[in-house]
Amino acid sequence: MPLRQTVVDLSIALGVLAGVAVVMAIFQIITWNRRQGKLVVDFITILRFVFYCVGGLGNAFFAVSLGFSLWWFILYKVRFGRGGQNETGHSDFQDVQ
Repeated sequence: MPLRQTVVDLSIALGVLAGVAVVMAIFQIITWNRRQGKLVVDFITILRFVFYCVGGLGNAFFAVSLGFSLWWFILYKVRFGRGGQNETGHSDFQDVQ
């Protein structure tokens, strides 16, 4: 797989999981606000929402980075375990400009 396509796939995965993290933060803040019995959005609610978003985004970035790193390691070992070249004798890592 070309490196350009891999970067696009990585960006898509980060974007999707970042969106999921924000939606989950919204649900967390709604349920927290409901349990507290608050009817208005105050500064503490906004601050908690920011903290929930940061935590979710951190988890999403970690999960994507871990998955991408493991996938890339396995791909490298399978394809380039014979001295850094694929079946044709050329490296696929040279398409970055």
